[in-house]
Amino acid sequence: MALKSRRFISQTLIALAGAALLAGGLSSAQAQDVKKTKLGHSFNDAHPRATAMKQFAAAVAKATQGKVQIEVFGNAVLGSEDKMLIATQSGVQDLYMGAMAPIAARKKEMQIFDFPFIFGSDAEAAYVLDGPVGRKMLDGLSDMNMHGLVWAGGAFRNMSNSKRPVASVADMKGLKVRVMPSPMALASFNAMGLNAVPMAFTEVYPALETKALDGYEHPFVDMYANKMYEVQKYLTVTNHVYTPVALVASSKWWASLTPEQQTAVQKAAEETRTFQRKAELADASDVVGQLKAKGMSVTDMPAAELDKIRAAVQPVIDKNSEAIGSEFVQSFYGELKKFRARK
Repeated sequence: MALKSRRFISQTLIALAGAALLAGGLSSAQAQDVKKTKLGHSFNDAHPRATAMKQFAAAVAKATQGKVQIEVFGNAVLGSEDKMLIATQSGVQDLYMGAMAPIAARKKEMQIFDFPFIFGSDAEAAYVLDGPVGRKMLDGLSDMNMHGLVWAGGAFRNMSNSKRPVASVADMKGLKVRVMPSPMALASFNAMGLNAVPMAFTEVYPALETKALDGYEHPFVDMYANKMYEVQKYLTVTNHVYTPVALVASSKWWASLTPEQQTAVQKAAEETRTFQRKAELADASDVVGQLKAKGMSVTDMPAAELDKIRAAVQPVIDKNSEAIGSEFVQSFYGELKKFRARK
């Protein structure tokens, strides 16, 4: 979806939500019952995830007759993903949409998303995330004072750097690359021969700009939305990890809703999930060409080299499978087998 189209959709949705409230003519007494809600994420306004969250806010306002009004704060203005998750846990922030990697050290099951090459397609990921295992992972957030609504979207990650083209495992050696602050991600990338540096995403661009980092790994759409082509020259297509994002609420805020409002919010979240995934895939289909047009050199990692990467990280996967919990890992792979058996 083009940038202008996304902006038009966002502006239209916001206008429709506002019109609905005005048409409803909330009385002063009703206005006192309105729940003002803060939703935070780290994505640029040009990103389809930002558009999706504006749609979610508009859908909730309409479904609750204006009783639940969500104000969306993007661009990490409420803080890094780590800080927003902490704020959501404490009830200072009501809703969060983003990666769950910042809590992976405390919620071990989330580390499975750092297993390289666990998913072979977006369809596989959606099947597992929307199924019983994905739901169990979201429900497991309750002991951290959060209520998981949906796995809202996700994308495959690829590598970029400012030093040299990377077309082999040997080319990766020694590059100082940012990874998500997850123990599994750190161990995996070090096993590949990279100098892995865990870092909050808000700090990445300045670090790349000053050459404190050589590179990082991220989905194509995020690279473009965050103008990483300004500080990165070489892009390598690896699709090494699929990172999902979740839409979660603070337990405090969720408990403040009526049962009817909870149902409306959950339904809006599920509908937005469908929109968000489609928008992300639509953007990813042509964004590589846009990155090339901005001056990036694009290289596909050969299959033989990807096999070498798989071999290098397998001991890390084996070790972390035990740490995460063998039963959980088996159930996760079991869902994958069900999907693949349907083909």
